[in-house]
Amino acid sequence: EEQVQKFARDNIVKTMLISDVRDVVNDQAIAVRNLGLVTDDDDNREQAKRLADNWGRLDETVARLEPMLVSETGKAAMGRLKTELATLRRAVDKAAALGTANKNAEAIKVTFDEVRPVQRRALSEVGNLLASQKKLNESDLVTAEAIFTGATWVMWGIAGFAVVLAALLGWIITRSITRPVGEAMSVAQSIA
Repeated sequence: EEQVQKFARDNIVKTMLISDVRDVVNDQAIAVRNLGLVTDDDDNREQAKRLADNWGRLDETVARLEPMLVSETGKAAMGRLKTELATLRRAVDKAAALGTANKNAEAIKVTFDEVRPVQRRALSEVGNLLASQKKLNESDLVTAEAIFTGATWVMWGIAGFAVVLAALLGWIITRSITRPVGEAMSVAQSIA
């Protein structure tokens, strides 16, 4: 049961958080690209708010995820990812500032030259985290299956023992009833 709870509470949550990081990194790239394409002030404000909201979401997700990582591989990948995310934030903020100032050509250039390469590296580290978590999930699944199989055999053993015990008790009870009846029959026949 403990292994199943660990799998449900820990492994699945970590996988979801890592996926959230990936989604935010992708969404940031889309939002910053949009800032380089739109010229309407309302659209610019909407995309700038989207970026700010995503940074907040990313910060919260990383803060939840980081203490959950226990393997050295996961911790190392998280360290590299945090470095890439800091670099990505600077590049996105630079492109966003250009986009909101309607310097679209410059914003697109920064997006392609600075944001995209960092985004790819960040997504690579997210992929490393997911691969590490997948290995841990597979290992925990094998352990959980072994525990389940062992528990199943123990339950069958207990059930078998209970059947044998019930049969033995039934035989003893039956004998305790039939023996006196048999003796009474013998006494009755000897009198008759």
